[in-house]
Amino acid sequence: MSDKVFVSFDSVTLESLHAKLPPANSSVFSPPPPLYLDVYKASFSFPSGSAGGLDGLRPQYLKYMLCTQNGAAGAQLLKSVTELVNAMLSGAIPLEMCPILFGANPSALKKKDGGIRPIAIGNVFRRLASKLCNTMRISKVPIEKNSLLLVKEGVIRGNM
Repeated sequence: MSDKVFVSFDSVTLESLHAKLPPANSSVFSPPPPLYLDVYKASFSFPSGSAGGLDGLRPQYLKYMLCTQNGAAGAQLLKSVTELVNAMLSGAIPLEMCPILFGANPSALKKKDGGIRPIAIGNVFRRLASKLCNTMRISKVPIEKNSLLLVKEGVIRGNM
């Protein structure tokens, strides 16, 4: 059991959370599309017990569904998840879907020194896409139309 305490969510907490966010980065890049094996490995890199996002899908459930014992069904799911991740990384997600895939419920934990620690647990597929971006050793490339852009409010949207 954690000794962390959730902070009440009010305008002071929200202002404090915004102050902790980094400024928007204009040097956003579009990574090359990950391969099936990359997605498979990244899916299994989530620690056991990782929490689910707004939809409740935990990374562990994805691991169960992708395991090789599921045969053709697992392979088809891997293909579909890879296509989804590639669409997310290329900015091809319709704006109406962005709050679902890229949203999170922000929370704040009270720190021992009285400050707050912002946390937000996002959708497992967004987290998977982020893992792939972080593990791929790629150079920055120019922003393309509809590429992802991280804005200061912490919401990822298509850049039109």
